[in-house]
Amino acid sequence: MGDIARGINFGATEQVTAAKLHALVDDATVSSIVAADITDGVITNAKISDVAGNKFTGLANIPAGSGVIPVANTNACLLSDAQTVAGVKTFSSSPIVPTPTTDMQASTKKYVDDKAPVFSGSQAFTGNGTFTPGAGINTIFVNAVGGGGGGGGGWNNAGGGGGAGAYVRNYLLPVVASTGYAITIGNAGSGGGAGANGTDGTATTVAYAGSLTLTCAGGIKGIAGNTGTGGSGGTGTNVTITASGATGGSIAAGSTTGMSGANGNGDSAAGGGGGGGYWGTGGAGQLGGVGLAGSGYGSGGGGGCGGGAQAGGNGTPGYVLIYW
Repeated sequence: MGDIARGINFGATEQVTAAKLHALVDDATVSSIVAADITDGVITNAKISDVAGNKFTGLANIPAGSGVIPVANTNACLLSDAQTVAGVKTFSSSPIVPTPTTDMQASTKKYVDDKAPVFSGSQAFTGNGTFTPGAGINTIFVNAVGGGGGGGGGWNNAGGGGGAGAYVRNYLLPVVASTGYAITIGNAGSGGGAGANGTDGTATTVAYAGSLTLTCAGGIKGIAGNTGTGGSGGTGTNVTITASGATGGSIAAGSTTGMSGANGNGDSAAGGGGGGGYWGTGGAGQLGGVGLAGSGYGSGGGGGCGGGAQAGGNGTPGYVLIYW
């Protein structure tokens, strides 16, 4: 046993004597312990319990011959059993933790690095094309957005902004190496002229696994300033998987509804702003001017100003980005 207190040493096989016990703690605390109480010079659990009484609390539960005296201290960190540790603790070296089995358990950097996807390549599509995975590629991560709707033109009232296209992020799809998969990029909706509705954006599609297709719907057009109603965004239900023309169900994970365009307001007011998305910003409606076009991908155009018969802005086209 190493140093315990006051510089007193106990060898691995050395007996604990009354004299050394006195040297370990305040004499007043163990005043009732004398050499005569421990006639053979060896301290055991039973002897300490008999001699010390309540002066050494908790010693009666020490296993005989263990050589360990527990400290009843709520500020101590336990080596086993559950314990709540409060405050900030600084480690001089990184703690070693087991492999996590539940969501809130700690993990090592290596564990996280091993689990994180490592992409070896990517391909972006801003126009229609074909994606052909190389040898050894059997899954891909798809990011896609439909085309944004055009803003409505202003008339007596301001036109509404066009809606953004529905989009999907990092959606995992199965593919077969060296097989071509058709990519169709959604067209942007056009802004409406004075007093005319905009046009809808069209869908972006990614064909995969034979007859299956992932579809991100286009944003809905903004309505002309006769009513001043803003266009609505592509809906989450329009991000779908279809097989042989039949709807296969909505994608729940990784997809989202495109943002709706804002409504146009009253006479001589600015048009409604276009809906924005993950890759684009909706066009603004201007006071006394035409609606601005969206920016980026999949965003809606702004509505035209009311009272001045201003045109709505164009939406922006769709986009596909594939990682593998």
